[in-house]
Amino acid sequence: MKKFPLYKIFIYLCLFNFVYLGEWWKNDARDVYEEFLRTGGAPNDSDAITINGQPGDLYACKIRNIELNAHQGKTYLLRMVNAAMNLNLFFSVSKHHLTVVGVDSGYSKPLTRDYICIAPGQTADVLLHANQEPNDYYMAARAFNFFAVGYGFGNFDIHKDHKTYNLIDPPIMNTILVPKKGWASIKYRAANPEKEMPELEVESSNYVI
Repeated sequence: MKKFPLYKIFIYLCLFNFVYLGEWWKNDARDVYEEFLRTGGAPNDSDAITINGQPGDLYACKIRNIELNAHQGKTYLLRMVNAAMNLNLFFSVSKHHLTVVGVDSGYSKPLTRDYICIAPGQTADVLLHANQEPNDYYMAARAFNFFAVGYGFGNFDIHKDHKTYNLIDPPIMNTILVPKKGWASIKYRAANPEKEMPELEVESSNYVI
């Protein structure tokens, strides 16, 4: 695979506190991009999500995973960027909390969560609180997007409503609005052998995936 010049810059600047999230294809990434432009559709799914260029233990990679050493009781500033082509990515550190203090080079009101979501091309300044016992803790990045295949009002009718689904060219989304007193249907590819349901976050009367 050939890497974009942008990745070369990131690798050169990769210090302790710099974390970039990306994608990896077994094919040339430029071919994926050109196919995306030619067809007008969505980019082909990447073969792996990477952190600082490494896909992690689940993939047969000859290069050792990256390690960031931290001292217990200290707080570290992580400068993060989502360099993926078209994916919102979720990032977390096992058993730790993260505090977002800046987005796209601007200060923001501190927000502490056990994971963060970062959009393609977006940067974030994140505080990592090393408040756990000394040990090895995994960093993880994952994507979750889906096809929105249908909407409707009232209760979903299993006998007829599925006939209205758009299974030809449904839009790719990571957030979907459900009509008041209505329903919405999504389709996605499971990336593991277990049965996994999308995470739902309730904000006012909206369900955000």
